[in-house]
Amino acid sequence: MGNALRALKSIDGVLKISFGPTFTHERAQGFTHVLVVEFQDKECLHNYAVHPEHVDTVKAHVVPNIEAGGVLAVDYEM
Repeated sequence: MGNALRALKSIDGVLKISFGPTFTHERAQGFTHVLVVEFQDKECLHNYAVHPEHVDTVKAHVVPNIEAGGVLAVDYEM
């Protein structure tokens, strides 16, 4: 799954992708892994969300590995 998620760096507007397991399980509130994606701008975030490669990767690698309610997404501007 990690390699598939990291491969999404090829999508236009993606500046950085980092993915891995948490090492602070007591603070993670049940979440086991983190994906951080840095975009060029907000428009690139929208384009990434609907990009076929992203959609296919989520269906093939993320959805089969999560429990119901098991995704927390946060978007913020730096």
